[in-house]
Order: sequence, then C-alpha cells, then structure tokens
Amino acid sequence: MEAEGQAIIGTKRRSDVDAIRAALVIGLVFFHTANIFDLLPYAVKNDQTSIVLMAFVGFFSQWGMPLLFFMAGVATWHSLSKRTPSQFIVERIKRLAIPFVTGLCVVVPPQRYYGLLTNPDYRDSFWQFYPKFFRVVFTASFPQFIAPDPAMGVFEISHLWFLYYLFVFSLMALPLLLYLKKERGRRFASRLAAICGRRGAMLLLAIPIVSIELFFRFGQSGGWNRFSFLGFLVYGYLFASTNGFDRSARDDWWIALNAGVVSIALFFWMSVVTWQAGIDPSRGYGATNVLWRLSKGCSSWFWVLAIWGVGQSFRQHRPLRKKSAPARNGFFGRVLEYANEAVLPFYVIHQTVIVIIGFHVVKWAAGVAVKYFTISLASVAMTVLLYDVFVRRINITRFLFGMKPKQRNAALKAVRVKMVA
Repeated sequence: MEAEGQAIIGTKRRSDVDAIRAALVIGLVFFHTANIFDLLPYAVKNDQTSIVLMAFVGFFSQWGMPLLFFMAGVATWHSLSKRTPSQFIVERIKRLAIPFVTGLCVVVPPQRYYGLLTNPDYRDSFWQFYPKFFRVVFTASFPQFIAPDPAMGVFEISHLWFLYYLFVFSLMALPLLLYLKKERGRRFASRLAAICGRRGAMLLLAIPIVSIELFFRFGQSGGWNRFSFLGFLVYGYLFASTNGFDRSARDDWWIALNAGVVSIALFFWMSVVTWQAGIDPSRGYGATNVLWRLSKGCSSWFWVLAIWGVGQSFRQHRPLRKKSAPARNGFFGRVLEYANEAVLPFYVIHQTVIVIIGFHVVKWAAGVAVKYFTISLASVAMTVLLYDVFVRRINITRFLFGMKPKQRNAALKAVRVKMVA
C-alpha cells in the first residue's frame, strides 16, 4: 500500500494546473477593471464608485496573488525536476527576467502615461514623457532597489512586480528547493504530508503566513507583505512534490472553505473598522491591527487550500479515459494548450489594455455595470488579439515575452505525436 506522504514519481504535465492558472490570469482582467470603480487609487478612475466592486476587489485580493504564487511553486517543482540548478536559473531568466524588462520598456510606460492624462493640466506628449519614465534613483529597499526620481516621480513597475518578485524569490528559495529534492528533504516533505493528513491539520499551514504578516516589517506589494508570497511559492513546490498534500486538500477542502468564509468575514469587518478609524492595519500591534493581519493571513491560505482542494476533488472524480491522447486533441485540449502558452504574455499585456480602454470608457454617460463589463470584456478580447498577432507568431517577440521559439514547439509536438503513435 502507498504511504500517506509518498513522494511523486515522474513529471507528467497536469491539465488541472494549466486550467487553474489560465482561469486565474483571465480573472485578473476583471479584478483590475474593478480597480477603476473601487475606493482605492488607480491609474484611471470612474467618477461613480461601487461598493460591490470594492468588495469583489477585497475578496479576490485575499487569494488571487497568493494562489498565483502557489501555482508558480507547482511549476517550479516540475521545472527543477528536469533541470540542473544552473539550467533552472537560465530558464528563470528567460521566463521571468526578460519578459519583465520587455514589459517595463514597452508595456508599462503607456499605462503610466494614460494615468497622467487623467489630469487635464498634463501636456507632455508620450515621447516627451517616455525618457522621464526611466529617471530613477537607487535605494537600499530589498528586493526592489530602484525608485522614481523625486524630481520626476513617474517610474513604476506596475503589475510586473509579480514577475520580478517571483524571479527574486525563486533564486532566494533555490537552496531550500534543492534540499527538498534530496532524500532527506523528501523524507521531511513526506512526514509533513502525513501530519497534514489528519482532519483539518492542513489549516495549520497558515501559521507561517500569519507570522510573516504579523512580525516581518517589510514593504508591501499588492496589499501584502512581500515575503508572504515566498511562503506560498514554497507551499506550491511542496504540494507538487508529495502526493499526500493533494489527498489531504481533496479531503479537507470543505473545512478550508468554511474556515475561509469565517476568516474573510472577519477580515472585511476589521477592514471597515480600520478604514473608519483612519488606521493603517498593516503596521502596529493594536488589537484591530493584529486582528486584521491575522484574519488576512488565515483567510488567504484557507481560500487557496479550498480552491486547490476542489480542483483535486474534481480531478479525482471526473471520468477517466484509457486513451487520453484523443481527448488532448479535442476542442478543450486545444483551447487549454493555447491558453497555457498565452498565460505569461497575456499577464504582461493585460493591465495596460485595461487602462487605455478604461481611459475612454469612463467618460461615457453610462452606469457602472455597463462600463465595467465593456472595459473587462473588451480588454480580454484586445489582449488576446495583441498576443495572437504581435507575440505568438513571431519568434523574437516570443522570446521577449518568455515563450519558447515556435519551431522548437513544433518539433516537440512532432516528437510527442510519434511517441503516442
């Protein structure tokens, strides 16, 4: 009989991981469009705000980016399983650093420029603005060592912080990840998975995340202490490396969901309390500050665990096909293959498209719902179009956006077809 925490053998690609990641990145379009209508600062803002969309932003922010880092941890395990450490570092540079630099030079400046155009007194053309965007100063703030020049104040990495932090954290965590690949590391992961096999024990994995949120005083990103994301990255790696975690998540997702509902309700309540009191809950150790960070850290892990567990439950109970190759070549398989390849370029491009479309749509004499769905749906369509026309078909842009060369993909596909045959 298989041990409860047995390590996974093999690196077969999992369609459930691809599907969750693609759905999550597409969902970011609806999240960032909602930023136009919530109560917080954003590049483009609608005159009329929406409490409903503000609540949506608060809910999604609790688990959206944490789940994205968790999924990145799963992908990291698969990458390290077939690469040496030096090959992994090169792959991270190609997959993360190069798209980050590309986006910083090409994608983010128009986004920042349109944000400045919302001020009717701003008169610079884009080409006057562009060199000013890159006027920066060096700082000692880890891990982002540059900041806008105080005289200009227009530089930002915008949504590309995810790529930058994932690159930095992947390299920071590499010694630990390599240890977990070794025999002693696999035994540790198997023992931890066995402990988590007890009913509800997986909820306790929130403790490191909560501890970081409570006691690590580092700058924030996306409303989070940036080092919390390192925890989610390592958790994704652990879950991918050992079968027992997935089984426990599949069995306990309903416990995680109930705990997530309670903890996020507390988080919303404390958010309202701190907002009304004019308190920054991310700092200090008053009762409301501690409760806010405690509920935030707990609810994030509970929701990530619940979503992952539901995915594993669906994966277990869906009808199994003895001949999987035809299913992979069906409509859903082709859509999933297209989406999986498009995820990274889509992420890099999407927010600038939202800002530019939103800049024009917020001027309409229409209600919030009409504007919101117009911006979000048009942004999805335009981002896919830009990807398909300017990125997907040209090898140099594929390289710049972190994709493999098209010829190589075609050759690999031909090899797979021969192997299946």
